[in-house]
Amino acid sequence: MIAVPASDPLQPAAEPALPGDQVRREGALLLARSFAGDALIEWLLPSAGDREAARQRLFECLLGPMGGRLTLTADRQAVAVWFAGGETSSWWAEWCFFRLLVSHLGGPTAVSRGLGLKRLEKARVSGRHCYLRLLAVAPQQRRRGLGRALVNVVLARARLDGVPVCLETSSQANVGFYRSLGFEVCARTELTAGLTVWSMVCSPGPRVLPEPGAALQPPWSTT
Repeated sequence: MIAVPASDPLQPAAEPALPGDQVRREGALLLARSFAGDALIEWLLPSAGDREAARQRLFECLLGPMGGRLTLTADRQAVAVWFAGGETSSWWAEWCFFRLLVSHLGGPTAVSRGLGLKRLEKARVSGRHCYLRLLAVAPQQRRRGLGRALVNVVLARARLDGVPVCLETSSQANVGFYRSLGFEVCARTELTAGLTVWSMVCSPGPRVLPEPGAALQPPWSTT
């Protein structure tokens, strides 16, 4: 069972799941604030007039039609967006995301950005895996262990499925954080001058079956 002890200051307290739309709205707002100034997001939205609003629409798309599992900590200060082993976005979700890029960038630039994202996709390990698409902690709440707690949720699910976990980061500082959790760099991609993306993978070990009656996810994890 994936336990989240409320008495542990390095873990978020457990909380019942909220309705899907409310969770997505809160998750998108938190992501938009946390990724302000992020190099990869700036690369995706270089010419957006109202960048804050553009980021909000981007993350609403990532949490809406592009799907995935959304996990918020109980205090709403950290969020993870991830896919369990074998789960992927549908072709319709990918098309919705591309249309969003076209609306901000125009056709040629959107195609260029889309091809760059495909290069990152190819850098992941082949075969079934969990994919940690996004991880964000509110700026004023960092260094409390909230991000670590959410990554551990994904790693625990990966152990149940017996698959590795993949992610990308455009922050070299984050490489050390993920290494402390067992990830290793498997590829480096130069998307453009000055923008490097590190692809990382963690093999959490042999498959672990849950005990009879154990929940696969803590109550504050919503899908």
